[in-house]
Amino acid sequence: MKKYIAIFAAAAALLAGCKDYSYESWVPDETFSRTGEVSFLATFENLETKAFMDEKGNGTWDGGDQIAVACTDGTLVTFSLDGTGDTKRAIFKGTIPSGKELGSVAVYPASAAVSCDGASISLKVPGSYKASVSSTYPGVMLAAIGNDWNLAFKQALGFLKLTINNYPADATKILLSSPDGALSGTFKCAVSDVLDRGIRPADAIDKGDAELLVSAAGKSVYAFLPVPAADYSVINASFRDAKDREVIGQPLSDYTTGVSRAEMHDMIVLCGEIAAPPCRINIGGERSVLDEVSDGVFEGEVEVPASTSFVVELEGEPFGFATFSGAGGLGSISSDNSALPVAGIKSAGKSVKTYYVKRAIGTMASTAVANNPFTINLTSPGKMHVRFDISDPTAPKYNIRLVEEPDPA
Repeated sequence: MKKYIAIFAAAAALLAGCKDYSYESWVPDETFSRTGEVSFLATFENLETKAFMDEKGNGTWDGGDQIAVACTDGTLVTFSLDGTGDTKRAIFKGTIPSGKELGSVAVYPASAAVSCDGASISLKVPGSYKASVSSTYPGVMLAAIGNDWNLAFKQALGFLKLTINNYPADATKILLSSPDGALSGTFKCAVSDVLDRGIRPADAIDKGDAELLVSAAGKSVYAFLPVPAADYSVINASFRDAKDREVIGQPLSDYTTGVSRAEMHDMIVLCGEIAAPPCRINIGGERSVLDEVSDGVFEGEVEVPASTSFVVELEGEPFGFATFSGAGGLGSISSDNSALPVAGIKSAGKSVKTYYVKRAIGTMASTAVANNPFTINLTSPGKMHVRFDISDPTAPKYNIRLVEEPDPA
């Protein structure tokens, strides 16, 4: 079972959200039973929010959704949605094992149910999500089982709707943490408490932080994140690059953030200005920060496609190879601005032949001065080792070579 909450920026959606798209009253064929074959009609509460929702309201059930239903002995049984979903009400069917009897609580999604012990339940709150402009994140929900087939699911979490402006280009994920307690992990509490005030950070028995994965960041990043209900004194954000190095760290806000069960808290975050790293390589917009192996010398290995171009960014300014300085690339290279062959350069001059270059060395220049980006022209994707010496800022040097092939003699 998945209860999706979709965020869109269309004003018309808010008006359509007032309509009731629910099924008409439904009565199952069989008499409600606490053993054997059991059917439920499941609904869920909407979030208390002013955000724009899809035209069907705050969310719908989906085909393939599953819930976990507790037995009186704590056993959890999976019930599956009967139908194609896309409705605000859904029929779930399952079988209570022989010798067992239906209990008093159901959990969405089924994967969130860890265990049930009498009046207490253990629930798993995921710690990793993908950020996007239109985010659809399922929350954890609970429903009390009574003496009929109706299940009214209630949200167990609150939600943060994040708009992060001035997003750092090198950051591929955001790690969120709070000194007030866990944002994810396993939580154990009384069922009545979850239905009343929601899961709290203090309920955690296995604590975790939250992670937002950012696949395509622009100037702003949008995310919709379920979190335990609490008055957070601070939620810290660590923006990290592809190598899990911190680009910048800062709190999401400078004030207490109150997040209540079944409510969405809208937050606009402005990332602080950060200085560009001293040396990074930019291949088709994918940037990799290089390690400084000695004073002013940066080195690393980089995966490259078969055919591409790249620049080296020195404190944010793009550099290529200086005119008539080295080969300016790897693979089959023929350039009027290169000095070839690279192995044993004796004099600079225009190249009229095509050379297969395994290693290129030379001097770099700003692309504003000499617009000569480095080039890769291989028969298949490969890996290159790069070394950039910027200890002399007037004549920064490059040394690039194919990793899988020996240096030319």
